[in-house]
Amino acid sequence: MCVTAERRLDSGIRVHARFRRRVFEESLAAYDLTPSHTIVSDFTAAGAVDAVGKPPADRRRPTGASPTCPAVLFANDSTAVAGMSAARRLGVDVPGDLSVIGHDDLPLGELVSPQLTAVHQDLVGLGRAAARALLASLGEVEDAAIDIRPPELVVRESTGPLNGRAPVHPT
Repeated sequence: MCVTAERRLDSGIRVHARFRRRVFEESLAAYDLTPSHTIVSDFTAAGAVDAVGKPPADRRRPTGASPTCPAVLFANDSTAVAGMSAARRLGVDVPGDLSVIGHDDLPLGELVSPQLTAVHQDLVGLGRAAARALLASLGEVEDAAIDIRPPELVVRESTGPLNGRAPVHPT
């Protein structure tokens, strides 16, 4: 399951959220996988809590944690922490019943229990690239070369095999 932000937001944030969703779906498709379902929410903790409380299509677990939906990828770390907290309040074992993944890899993810697995992105590099592109557009610098490290998965405690099941790895 993917929880993404595409509603009730200004158009710039919606474009960003749709881009993240598209990249997520394309990455899954590269391994012949599809998300079991996607919940459209917003970039708020309240939106994440609401999304986690929605029953999945198969109705086996209140949060979407099931053999057909063993993991949730949130659009950012703050919503992932809120969603993980809501799932645990509903009695869902994270990561035994449900793996939770955030996006951005903010320091917050290391302060919660279980520590949040997250997609790390080079936020400093992105900021530098944006500033350099702006300066280039103003004629202040000649080269707006962009050198950003690619995103990578930082595995921590919020992900793992489902209780009693071996982990599934794409080949």
